[in-house]
Formats: sequence, C-alpha cells, structure tokens
Amino acid sequence: MNTDYYANGFKHASDRLIKALADLKALDTHEPETRGALRAEVRAILEQLDVAKDLINQEARKRLGD
Repeated sequence: MNTDYYANGFKHASDRLIKALADLKALDTHEPETRGALRAEVRAILEQLDVAKDLINQEARKRLGD
C-alpha cells in the first residue's frame, strides 16, 4: 500500500465512499438471496461510511488545528 497516497485523509475517505457507493449499487442490481446476506452487506456499507466519516473528521481537525 502506498502510504503517501493516504497521507491526505480526504483521499482515503473518498476511496471509502466510492467503495460504499459501489457496494450499494451492487445491492441494487444483485440483491442477496437471504436476509442474513443482505444484513451483512448493509452492515459492511455502513462500516465504510463510518470509517469515511471518521477520516474526514480527523483530516478536518488536523487542518483546522482543533
């Protein structure tokens, strides 16, 4: 992994958001057959969103000095 690429938290957060959107689109086109599989996919998307939110907050605090 290129750590210089992720030195900017916003880039890392952007990648996480794009992944979450791709996973959501996959649910739209290929819905899982079981409730458990759907629940797992939704949980994974929510985790990606939480990580992105944390990365955005960290980068903003770093840049704003809070």
